[in-house]
Amino acid sequence: MRIVIPLSLNSKQDADILAWIEQQPERERSAAIRRTIRAHINQSSITLADVYQAIVELKQGVIIATPQPEPETDPELDSNLDALLNL
Repeated sequence: MRIVIPLSLNSKQDADILAWIEQQPERERSAAIRRTIRAHINQSSITLADVYQAIVELKQGVIIATPQPEPETDPELDSNLDALLNL
């Protein structure tokens, strides 16, 4: 049974999608869209495109981690631990 689902696209926001659809052979557009949707649904691993996108996002807003201070130690506790470990 054939089911038709209407789809609305915005000519500005979805220009990339519209361009891709227009590149598909006219009689194969529905099949191309179904293949693309299935590929996305079945995608369960990170792709090179995902890695690239993450790098681009990092470049746009570099996050600088501040170094954490060394924790203060108790000399008596250190000595007792060393004795227990035969150091």
